[in-house]
Amino acid sequence: MLVLGNERIIHQGETWNLDILVSQSSIEYIPFIVSSERVNPMWAITVASTKFEKNERFVKTWWLDTLELPKFYQTVPSDLGELLQYQPVSKPTADSPMYALYRYTRQNETLDLTLGHKPYHYVYFDDLGEAHDDYECHIVMQFLSSETRLWESQNYQYQITLVDTLSIGEVIQDAHETHPELEWIDWVEVTDPAWDKPVQEVGESNLEASWVEFRDAWIQDNIDVLFPFIKTRLPAWFQDDIDIESPVGIVDNPQVILPPTKLQVVTNLRKVL
Repeated sequence: MLVLGNERIIHQGETWNLDILVSQSSIEYIPFIVSSERVNPMWAITVASTKFEKNERFVKTWWLDTLELPKFYQTVPSDLGELLQYQPVSKPTADSPMYALYRYTRQNETLDLTLGHKPYHYVYFDDLGEAHDDYECHIVMQFLSSETRLWESQNYQYQITLVDTLSIGEVIQDAHETHPELEWIDWVEVTDPAWDKPVQEVGESNLEASWVEFRDAWIQDNIDVLFPFIKTRLPAWFQDDIDIESPVGIVDNPQVILPPTKLQVVTNLRKVL
């Protein structure tokens, strides 16, 4: 694999590791922040051929969750000003934990004349009040050889978009509840003996989460029946970008992180010939 800025050159059948550090600025590194107000945010990574081949244009989207990425209510860094060389960093007392990613400079460091300021340092405070100075917004995705060997064209583009999502299970369950008049297959019920119902302790609220997980797993097991059933009877129920392999059923509030960018595939001539 070759890296030219964000452009990529890979070989057909190569395992390709995409690793992008996302900045809010093209001039200097300012960490990108995902809002804590988003609903189940995911990175949608789409690869598409730039022209139609013998059969049709290749387009596929991979969905990457953001569960491990810290999220903040404020989506731009909050300035703490300049601190002394060994002065400890403290969270503003009026701010709640995970309210913001904070930015500051150190008095003893040298001014960067190109940028017009001293080096920025970043810190955030978790729910326990612990300070963390290791925040970075990385998008890491591995494309397996079994996937890239199917890329028989040479010219592709890839795009990364941040979206809010609802799971495919939630959307199919909603269709079942909204349209009871349809001839559905026998539906999963809370009385299903296969559901390992957790023992509910005082003050716990894990029962609903357990049921939703079980229900969504049942829906996924029957997706080959349910998805075409809904598409045939309710053609507008799913958005155009949603297919039978999508883990999500609805995408909303899209924010383009990386616009369509060149991805060149060096094809395997033995297979082409």
